[in-house]
Amino acid sequence: MRKVGSQIAITLTLVAMASTVSSQQVKRSIGSDARRIQQAAPADATTLATRQRFLEMFARAYFPGRTGQLLIVPREGDFITRPDVAYMHGSPWTYDIAIPLMFVGPAVRTGRYSTPVVQQDVAPTLAAALGVQMPPTTTGRVLPVLRTGLARPRVVMLLVLDGMRRDYFDRYGASMPTLTALRQRSAWFTQARVNFLPTNTAAGHSTLSTGADPRLHGITGVSVYERKQRRRHDFFAGGTPQDLMVLTLADVWQLATAGRAIILAQGSIDRATTPLAGHGACQLNGAPVVLASYDQETGNWTTNPDCFRLPAYLKDRNAKTLWPASGEWMDHKIDSTGAVRYSALFPAFEADAMTAMIEREPLG
Repeated sequence: MRKVGSQIAITLTLVAMASTVSSQQVKRSIGSDARRIQQAAPADATTLATRQRFLEMFARAYFPGRTGQLLIVPREGDFITRPDVAYMHGSPWTYDIAIPLMFVGPAVRTGRYSTPVVQQDVAPTLAAALGVQMPPTTTGRVLPVLRTGLARPRVVMLLVLDGMRRDYFDRYGASMPTLTALRQRSAWFTQARVNFLPTNTAAGHSTLSTGADPRLHGITGVSVYERKQRRRHDFFAGGTPQDLMVLTLADVWQLATAGRAIILAQGSIDRATTPLAGHGACQLNGAPVVLASYDQETGNWTTNPDCFRLPAYLKDRNAKTLWPASGEWMDHKIDSTGAVRYSALFPAFEADAMTAMIEREPLG
């Protein structure tokens, strides 16, 4: 990989996302639960404080017309086992909201930071590194990790590992030598958390990219119920950014440079990739930034040409080349472009695409 600049600032942030698979499914009747609740003793101070925290998390993601009237919160340790939850998944429990967050690069003051931080703080901190300000919709703050007196970095990279827990860095550090090495020379936050509900991909990536609460940027989950048509509405389907109601870091940087900035976004699904790319050409005075999103139906890298562009060198890459002719890999059935996305064959396919973009686009 060629060098793209003498100074590179990298921020690595990892988004917690609720699991939809559990080793134990607890079945309870609604009637028995109702009787148990009625007979329960009055809530103690800890329980009341927990309920208040849940309400505040829900309030940060309440957007009129999109948020439903009910929010299901599983008991701690319980999981929704349906493989495709229609509208929401994610919980307010520690295993879903305690996330790792690190900043790495010459412009970063390394060390362990015990300051409580949230996803909303990422975009304004990166914007400060670039010398621009996020709009007033931002609810996050600039974190005290940037050195003074250094030149603006020529490249900033935001890497999101969806579903990564903070404790995985300690439990599985030996299996992640690159991430572990980055952590050792990073600004590492020990108290990074998600502070809204639900804790899922579309809402999390939109919060990271905008620095705003979901109540402001409008992405309140993976999908919502569209009342007029009485159907499910998936946010960012087909790479459409129009449901995102505020500017992203990519939008701000693009507008600040009059479209000269080189912005690349790549991910394994539309709802993960599109909010990081921003609005592209689908905003006033915008330009089509590079967006490559994996299509589970075809195995190709795709984009929404109305707002973004897909480099020609990615168009012939297809995930059908990843699994053997037998349709099995390591005793697992991997025989489709959808199944391969959930296998260990896929990360290298993603990384190769991102590496090609970094090498062939005029970064820095």
